[in-house]
Amino acid sequence: VQDCQYDGWTTILTAVANVIPCETYSIKLAVGDGGDNAFDSAVFLEANSFAAGGTAEVIASVPVTQSGDAYEGCGDAYFVFNRSGGDPSQPLVINFTVGGTATAGVDYNSTITTGSITIPPFQNSVQIPVFIINDLITEGAESIILTLEDPCNCTNAVGMMFILDKPPLMVDIQGQTVCQGLPVQIQPTVSGGVPPYTYQWSNGSQAPMYIAQPQQSGTVSLTVTDACGQTAMATANITVYQMTANITGTADICPGSGDTGNLTVTFTGPGPWNLTYLINGMGPYTINGITQSPYTLVATQPGVYTVLAVVQQNGCFGMGTGQGVITTSEVDFASAVTAVSCFGESDGAIDLTVSGGATPYDFDWSNGATVEDPL
Repeated sequence: VQDCQYDGWTTILTAVANVIPCETYSIKLAVGDGGDNAFDSAVFLEANSFAAGGTAEVIASVPVTQSGDAYEGCGDAYFVFNRSGGDPSQPLVINFTVGGTATAGVDYNSTITTGSITIPPFQNSVQIPVFIINDLITEGAESIILTLEDPCNCTNAVGMMFILDKPPLMVDIQGQTVCQGLPVQIQPTVSGGVPPYTYQWSNGSQAPMYIAQPQQSGTVSLTVTDACGQTAMATANITVYQMTANITGTADICPGSGDTGNLTVTFTGPGPWNLTYLINGMGPYTINGITQSPYTLVATQPGVYTVLAVVQQNGCFGMGTGQGVITTSEVDFASAVTAVSCFGESDGAIDLTVSGGATPYDFDWSNGATVEDPL
């Protein structure tokens, strides 16, 4: 239809019918214009004018837990009634009943009783506070159940709030052993209580994890507070060690003989260790994966042995102290021979004088003798 003009000749009509909730109905409109068939007729339907009463819902709201669970002695709770459809310009009366296992005046205090509540015009919701009583009695879960009597809703809306005993808050932290200069991390184990938790470490940190680079041994403490104000405390020891390797000992070897000398290296800090050392300032020489302290360093070369560095396999670095000395000395001897006085006589002698090397000496003569002076 084009170019129709009605000039405000409209009449507001309101149709009312009694209906049965949850049944399906159809609306039929008919216009009767018997005055002049040259005039156009029309019906305008006002937007949002179909109303069979508003619907509503109810939810339990506990700000501390962000759920419908309320803990004794842990803040307050609310039942929130919300509009769901209907004409917002009209007040919405909501009838409801109160049930559940919790007892008013014993487990909670509230103005909420079986009856009705009204959501004012142009307001989307109203709430009723529920004050949870901390009776210090372990009772298990108790409930407050609100059931709405909503003729415009085929299924009655239900809001449930559970009153729970606060679970005890517990925290545990484990001590650690760390090399000086390396960071240490401590992750607490928190159980029970009511999340979220807040943390307060003895070094002032409020992070969930302790991260520090301690220079000396000491004690770390942590206080955890839950959403209900419960606190729990734990302490742990941090042992800080320095990596060192001390080399000691002396030995004497015979050059060209394949002899070896033993030096002793003593470590501090947990192993395994990687040892780097010098011989007369030359090298370096490295032995990896040492698992025993003291450790016997088998020396095959003469010289002064010093530790350049010791490194733990987790990256801990340390310096060396002390020195080991491997020496060599050649064996020298002098002999004095006294000839026999006459053929057939046995008054000859060999007098051997040995010096150098390391005693005791072993002797091996061509005639099979094994003593210093065979004659």
